[in-house]
Amino acid sequence: MEQDVFNLSDRKKLLYILSFFSLLGNIVDIVTYSNSIVNLSINIVFISLVIAVLVLNKLSSLSAKKTFTIIIYSLLLNVIMSWALEAFFIEFNEFTALRTIIIASVLLPISGFILGKKHSVFVGAVIVAFIVAISFLTENTYIQRNIFFLTMLIAGYTYGIYNIISILNKGFDNEEKLLGELSQRNNDISFINKLSLKLADFSPENDFIPSTLKEIAQHTDAKVAVFCEYNENQKALVVKSIEADGVILKSAIKIGGEKILNTISPISTEAYKRITSNKIELLDSFTEVSFGAIPESTNQMIKKLTGINNIYALALIVSGKLYGTTMLAFKKNQKLPSDELLKSYSHLVALTLRRSIAEKALIINENQLRCITDNISDVVFTTDMDLNTKYVSPSIFKLTGESPEAYINKKIERKHPIDSLRLIKSALTEELEKEKNSNIDKKRTRIIEVELYKKDGSKIYVSTHLTFIRDNQGNAIGFQGITRDITKRKLAEIALLESRKKLNTVVETIPDLLFHFNREGKFVNFYQTSKTHQLFIEPSQFVGKSIYDVLDKPLADKIQKAINKTLHKNSYEFEYEAFIGEMKYFHARCAQLNEHEIIIISSDISKLKKSENQLKQNSKELKQLNADKDRFMQILAHDLRNPFNALLGFSDLLLRNFKNYDDDLIKYYLDIIKQTSERTYLMLDELLLWSKSQAGKLPFEPTSINLSNLIASIYSETQTNAQRKNITIKLSVPENFQIFADGNMLKTVIRNLVSNAIKFTRKDGEIKIISHIDNGNVVIAVADNGIGINKTDQEKLWNISNPHTTVGTDNEKGTGLGLLLCKDFVEKHGGKIWVESDEGFGSNFKIQLPLLN
Repeated sequence: MEQDVFNLSDRKKLLYILSFFSLLGNIVDIVTYSNSIVNLSINIVFISLVIAVLVLNKLSSLSAKKTFTIIIYSLLLNVIMSWALEAFFIEFNEFTALRTIIIASVLLPISGFILGKKHSVFVGAVIVAFIVAISFLTENTYIQRNIFFLTMLIAGYTYGIYNIISILNKGFDNEEKLLGELSQRNNDISFINKLSLKLADFSPENDFIPSTLKEIAQHTDAKVAVFCEYNENQKALVVKSIEADGVILKSAIKIGGEKILNTISPISTEAYKRITSNKIELLDSFTEVSFGAIPESTNQMIKKLTGINNIYALALIVSGKLYGTTMLAFKKNQKLPSDELLKSYSHLVALTLRRSIAEKALIINENQLRCITDNISDVVFTTDMDLNTKYVSPSIFKLTGESPEAYINKKIERKHPIDSLRLIKSALTEELEKEKNSNIDKKRTRIIEVELYKKDGSKIYVSTHLTFIRDNQGNAIGFQGITRDITKRKLAEIALLESRKKLNTVVETIPDLLFHFNREGKFVNFYQTSKTHQLFIEPSQFVGKSIYDVLDKPLADKIQKAINKTLHKNSYEFEYEAFIGEMKYFHARCAQLNEHEIIIISSDISKLKKSENQLKQNSKELKQLNADKDRFMQILAHDLRNPFNALLGFSDLLLRNFKNYDDDLIKYYLDIIKQTSERTYLMLDELLLWSKSQAGKLPFEPTSINLSNLIASIYSETQTNAQRKNITIKLSVPENFQIFADGNMLKTVIRNLVSNAIKFTRKDGEIKIISHIDNGNVVIAVADNGIGINKTDQEKLWNISNPHTTVGTDNEKGTGLGLLLCKDFVEKHGGKIWVESDEGFGSNFKIQLPLLN
């Protein structure tokens, strides 16, 4: 665009000067040179035209530039027509032609500087054409010779004027551009300042976005302005306000529908990073602006209908956090706003948004806090560092019966009993001591449970949660807290504690063990501290642990099964055993506490179990003993029948043949009767002793006896029988060897063993009686070198169901009761008896008795 060289004031001055001299020249021309009606008419018309144009310009009906155009071209036409009429109708006059060239040459720079360089070129072309016309009409040889020079002079003059004007126009263009930019910047600064002042006074209750959006749209001449709020929860931009002219808004509704507001554009993580890194973006697509929410086909339709080609996307960001976006749309040839304006606007609106959000949240929080503090039963309060109350919520009236004002003015010494006051001050002293540690948690809370006086003097229990109030440097400047009435809970706790003490007393007196388990088989608790000695580990080592971490798997499986059964059936019973120094047996009764826990009461039945087992064993042994006795009596009856048959037979034989037998035969039969009677008597005597022993009627009276004297006595009693077979008995017993035993029983045992040894030892044989001490026991051995006992018969020696008897080396007969009686007497002493023998090499019967002092 061509720039005017002169400003409006200069152009008006030049207009008046040019008009004055034009009018003056025409008037002079009329007075001096006008010699024809036509020329006069032309001058008069020109004068009238100039006057009319000046009047219109003065009345502002005609611009200065149009006025200049009319005057300059009228003046040029005037001089040319005046010359042409004179040259063609009167006579050619070189002076008139020269005057026309001079006047046109003066108009050339004037037209160029005032109307533009194109007008100067046109005027110059007219002058050149005029000069060429003169060259054909004049007869002046001087003019004809210099016509080319004159033409070139005018052409150069025109070209120079054209370049001068071009250079001046460039300078003026830059100056106007700078002035325009400066003016626009001043306007932008003024707009931002006014907007800042307006936003500084906005109220959080009012929505400032619509009015702010309208103002930026008007200031930038944006055809469409849209504000989108960023929703952090949805991760999306939501359309909240739109400013547009009617045509564009109708087009948008036609394409997007009536519900344009609250349209959601989801924002991906990448898109969020792009928005926050590029605060201002100039785009040409609604699809890009909406991050794909508007399809490309819709984008093309909108652009076609609205003519919009440039779209600014402004990110409203403070400290890297996105609060929303503003979109400003412009048509293709519209002047675009400066980045500085858009940045300032974006930052200002973002700050206001943040403040608006913060103030709204603060108002909500204040209302909520006020609602809470006014309605909750808990008491909210603040104090200074000396515990003087500075604020207390209205709920203090419900708690103590005192108004907040009365409670604030009340000294702390009148609020709490002395013990509670000591507790409070002690706790706060501890907290102040902790403050010396720089790493301590500044937001920590201290809970104190104390007593509080009510207005009527009664006391209640309260729980107070205390924290420090801090200044900007983090220093403690007071306390804030919440106090709650816990009287019911405290009284319930006291009652529960008393009840628990009673329950514990009852539980401790229960002889059984009480375990608490949960569904997963974990020991929850063991309640009987006085019975920990009955456990194989301390409760601290199993409470809180799984049964599988504490017990063997078989027992753990059994308990877990019991837990499952109890939770299903409410109760269950089972038995188990555990090694606690010795094998212990328990009977467990299970009861369900709740859907997840049970109680197991475990009773020690070890004694009962042992008695039961002993009873079973005794019953078994008794049955066996009765069977053995029955068998024994059958054998005994058989053994007794034989000697009585012999006695009856021989006595009957003697009675019938007394007179027929001689004395020797009678003596022979009497000897048989005597020996049979002795053996039968011995058998009956041993049977009587054994039966007394089995019935417990044989007294057991152990005393300290001299073993060497006892064995010497037995030696004397058995010596006669031994001498009949020429058997030697050797003694190897320490002198004065004292033992603790029943003398009669021990004598019977040793005598039986010696008698058996004599019976089964051949003539000229040898028997040894030996005694010694072995590991705290007395061992007495009776050894012979007789016929011995095979292994099979050794197993029969102590079997009552089948008494074993064998004929001696001199056909001596026995009852088989002797060894059974020996075994019974030895076991009464807590000892044992056994035999070591090889058939054909003699036998060695040994007795082992405890060496009791």
